[in-house]
Amino acid sequence: MGHEVIDVSTAEVGLSVLRGVTPIEAIVVDVGLPGMQGDLFAAEARCLRYDVRIVFTTGHREMQAPANDPVPPVLLKPYAPEELEAALGAQR
Repeated sequence: MGHEVIDVSTAEVGLSVLRGVTPIEAIVVDVGLPGMQGDLFAAEARCLRYDVRIVFTTGHREMQAPANDPVPPVLLKPYAPEELEAALGAQR
């Protein structure tokens, strides 16, 4: 899709990247991150980068969207590249 991907293994590393100077347009975050829930990570991310687009992912079919305002899209795994592209595009 033309994006440069920065893959991180933990929420703490992700927040460290967000504190850096690298431009970040979007975050794709699993709801069940190790060490920190995805919605808490997203809230922290918004404090660091208020305009970043966020898409949640999960493998749990019964998952409901986290209680944020505005609510980022939730993609159920596995998802197609077109679904991710649509979720990111819906937030422009």
